Amino acid sequence: MVVDLLVDVMFIVDILINFRTTYVNKNDEVVSHPGKIALNYLRGWFLIDVVAAIPFDLLLFGSQNDESSNIWK
Repeated sequence: MVVDLLVDVMFIVDILINFRTTYVNKNDEVVSHPGKIALNYLRGWFLIDVVAAIPFDLLLFGSQNDESSNIWK
């Protein structure tokens, strides 16, 4: 459980870092403007990274606990 949480936190930190990491544009220029970096990341890998960072195991585990606790009430 601790390892899973650590991996989830690392994915979130990776997303935050990607919003600040420079990139090379089509003209071979290094882009360091924060707004352009964020827009480039949002248009690229952001959706894939967010889906990878969602802790599905915690969401499913939490919903199973809620369902089982409703049975006993």
